[in-house]
Amino acid sequence: MTNQTYKYLDVSAADFPVDKYYTFSNVTYLFRFKKNDNGLYTVEIWDVKGQTFLFSNKIVYGRPICDSLLAPFQDKIIPLNIDVLNGLAGTTDINDSTLGNQIKLYTSIVES
Repeated sequence: MTNQTYKYLDVSAADFPVDKYYTFSNVTYLFRFKKNDNGLYTVEIWDVKGQTFLFSNKIVYGRPICDSLLAPFQDKIIPLNIDVLNGLAGTTDINDSTLGNQIKLYTSIVES
């Protein structure tokens, strides 16, 4: 039996709008998390100084955030509910109470 460690971005809908810094492929980026008037959650990716806009996408359950050749890096960031992946009952709806709680923005699953 293997143990799994899940890594995810430490962000919650309760914090939106919020700017956070994350490093991917040895480069640090500014992530701007927002919620628009229609209730859609989005993330913008900027250079570390917040001067050059690089990429933007909406946060959709199960869909990689950086799903384009235009993304500044190819690392995966996927909104998921680990309970659902493990065959348990759980939500796949992204909203103010689930994003950052049941649904997290996962970056890797490490088996040991």
